Amino acid sequence: MKIEIEAKVVVGDLNPIAEAVRQAGAESRGTIAQHDIYYSDPFGKLLKTGCGLRIRQQSGDISRTILTFKGPVTKGPYKTRPEIEVEIGNRESMQHLMEGLGYKVVIEIRKHRQSWFLGDCEVCLDEVEGLGRFVEVEGPNDEAITQTLRRIGLGDYVHINRGYASMMMEKMGIRKDTWGKTFGKAKPRFHRKPRPKDGHNKGKHHHPRRDDRRDHGPRDRH
Repeated sequence: MKIEIEAKVVVGDLNPIAEAVRQAGAESRGTIAQHDIYYSDPFGKLLKTGCGLRIRQQSGDISRTILTFKGPVTKGPYKTRPEIEVEIGNRESMQHLMEGLGYKVVIEIRKHRQSWFLGDCEVCLDEVEGLGRFVEVEGPNDEAITQTLRRIGLGDYVHINRGYASMMMEKMGIRKDTWGKTFGKAKPRFHRKPRPKDGHNKGKHHHPRRDDRRDHGPRDRH
């Protein structure tokens, strides 16, 4: 399982950062638009345990659709968590599958991203609808990320250990601890009468009513 390590920094203007990235000799991967749909089970267990389940539709210079699972964030100087990604062929089919399995849409995120490679790290300049502008640096370890932040002039900036989904949920007043209660409790498909407890009706015999005997008809005699 891959471990994702990334730093996220809030900025007011992406243009000077883009220039600093170019001056540092980064290799551009182009500009893309991303539409992320986040899911959880009806009881909100994924949210409560700090996990994320997402379908990402990506268009632009690099077009693809990805199903991603992210585990809980672990302690560290940067946001670190396990991650599993699977490229899929059809977003709508995957959405129908998720709904069929009982998963519910929690929130949707749309953003425009400029992506670069700088050394061992990927540098992303994001403009997120409803949230603002951010720079993400993802790398193989903490030291590589720290060095990359310094190279693009963000070494002294305060980074945040939260994802866009978490920030958008807070902005919209969606609470992780109560989200699942919106859908109520699952109801069983079949209802069975409870079995009598031990000793209950002990010694009592069932005597068919007169109507029962009449409905059953005569018994065979041998």
